[in-house]
Parts: sequence; C-alpha cells; structure tokens
Amino acid sequence: MPEENANRAEQVIEEHYENSDYSNTFFGVLRNLRNNGEYCDFVLEVGGEIIQAHRVALGIASPFFAAMFKSNMKEDREGSVKLEDEDLNAVKAIIEYIYSGKITITEENVQETLELITDEHLSVKFEDNAYKATIN
Repeated sequence: MPEENANRAEQVIEEHYENSDYSNTFFGVLRNLRNNGEYCDFVLEVGGEIIQAHRVALGIASPFFAAMFKSNMKEDREGSVKLEDEDLNAVKAIIEYIYSGKITITEENVQETLELITDEHLSVKFEDNAYKATIN
C-alpha cells in the first residue's frame, strides 16, 4: 500500500495557464483609472494644465521619473512637477504612449514630440522601430 501511494504522488501533473490578453486588459484598466483620476498619485503641470498620472507608470517608462522617485526629490515629495518649457500637446502624447503604447505623430507635433522623447525630462523607452519611423 505505501508503494501504491508513492506512485500516485509521482503522477502529479503540473499545468500552467496564461491569459494572453492580460497585458492589454491590465493597461486598459490602468489607462481608465488615469482618465478618471483614480489612484493617481502624481501631477504634471504643463502650460497651465494639470495632467494626472501614476508614479509607477511614469517610473517604469521614464528614466528621469524613475530617478526622481528613487532619490526623494522635492517634486516626488510634493507629488507634482512643473514642466514649464515643454509643449502641452507633446507631453499629452507621451503620457498617452506610456499608458497605451500608442502615439500619434503629425506634422504639427513631430518637432516638439521628438524633442520631448529625447529630452532628459520625459525620455521614454520606445521600441526602436517606432522611434526610427518617427525620425525618418
């Protein structure tokens, strides 16, 4: 009998499951939370307008914000940063990219958006192909 129980223990099958749409669902919910101002814990002040965001999203996407949040800078403690010299529409495009992975580059915003992407403040981790497509 003990040998029979030992054989049963060896037959335990391990199965892994994956929700192939989990990332899209997660980021969709995060984007909706930001759009509704829920759980937002950081504010970007640009051109007299307030853009709410989540520290975790900014920190993941932008080395500048990651460094800010790790070093306990004044902006991190106060929960806001003023981007006085940045173009409002370009900042909005970058924030939308951070939350959706999508960005619209037009003739009207290409200069400001590309400058902002490579600027130390809001440099974001773009896929190489997306960045190369915008500069060619």
